[in-house]
Amino acid sequence: MQKVTAMGRLGANPERKQAGNSNVTELRMAVSNGKDRDGNDQTTWWRVSVWGKQGEWVAGKVGKGNRVIVDGRLMPPKIFEKKNGEHGLDLTINCDNITVIDYKDDEPQHKDVSSGTSGGGWGSDPVPF
Repeated sequence: MQKVTAMGRLGANPERKQAGNSNVTELRMAVSNGKDRDGNDQTTWWRVSVWGKQGEWVAGKVGKGNRVIVDGRLMPPKIFEKKNGEHGLDLTINCDNITVIDYKDDEPQHKDVSSGTSGGGWGSDPVPF
């Protein structure tokens, strides 16, 4: 099993779906990888699956442009063909924990969704340096 932690911005509003007997919320997240040698931005797009109550909660709290930190399991990548004929890579994280950095409403920042407490997650403790 491969674990991954990624921080990025949502590229679209969450989509809630039914998967068998479970609910899943699908997120599209852009993660910046800096710039290449030519000065062009390098961005990796991730599909994030957030299950159950955690997915229901996050669907009501975030939208396009909000920043999140996702911890989860990396699913096997899938190659697909784009409309222009080029090949792309579908990267999916099966989310275990999501931390919302900023919200679509004026709620307190840095809420750790897995524990349900304000002030949890990254940014809640003073920086040790």
